[in-house]
Amino acid sequence: MLRGPLISPADFGVWSGRPTTHPGLLDGAAAEAIRRPWALASILDFSGEPVILATVQETLNTSHQLVIIARLSEYCQYGRILKYHESDPWNYMRRKLLELEEPLAAVKEGLLKSAKARLLQEMSQGAVLEERYAEYKTLFESLISRGDFADLAIHLNSGGDLKTRIEMVREMLTRVKPHHVFLEEKKSPAERSPSWEKLVSELSERLDLALLERVLNHKPRNAKRDSVVLRRLRSNVLEYCSVVRIPLSSSDTFTPFMLPRIEALIAANLRFIKRNRPI
Repeated sequence: MLRGPLISPADFGVWSGRPTTHPGLLDGAAAEAIRRPWALASILDFSGEPVILATVQETLNTSHQLVIIARLSEYCQYGRILKYHESDPWNYMRRKLLELEEPLAAVKEGLLKSAKARLLQEMSQGAVLEERYAEYKTLFESLISRGDFADLAIHLNSGGDLKTRIEMVREMLTRVKPHHVFLEEKKSPAERSPSWEKLVSELSERLDLALLERVLNHKPRNAKRDSVVLRRLRSNVLEYCSVVRIPLSSSDTFTPFMLPRIEALIAANLRFIKRNRPI
């Protein structure tokens, strides 16, 4: 199946044991999303846990979310039109991923600022239920570093003196800063959070990155083989995005379920490109 310099999309699907879903064979909304970048937003359907702490999200500026949607959409594009302006698909895709850093950091900063204010407000109004603290833990875990979260989480409970805990939480919240994928990925593998590595590994498996690397490195490697593999990668990313929804209204923003998976998606793709991009 792997003989010759190029694996056809059909052979790729047969060899991998999965239906071939490269852009030429996609139908309906998925194919339209590949043809038109902004169409991606119409099929992204982030499913999973219900929205947590919707009140935290009421006043957030969603313009940064739309930038993230646009960059993810552009990442899945490398068609005939773009080829006239972008000669290297590896550099193009890497650049689109790196362009996510600023809007992602802004989204997390906005969520963190709002979550801080809401938590302190609720605590100052009286006893907070354990279920509510659990929701806040889920939210803060997706927004701040592992060390900051460990320090904060021990105070997010209904035990002890409420006034003392409020002061402790307030002091900690003045120091914590948003943490995101691009900061985590600057660490050495040994320094990264085990839970983060597990999530990135799960996303890598979901995107069939190990299979793509085996195909890519089957000799002889050439530009045509790279093109087939990268097209398949973009298709796999689009497939993953199509089972979850990125919200577009100001009352429905990224949830704690979505954010880590968006970031792990970015990390898995960046690592793949870093390992395999021709030097």
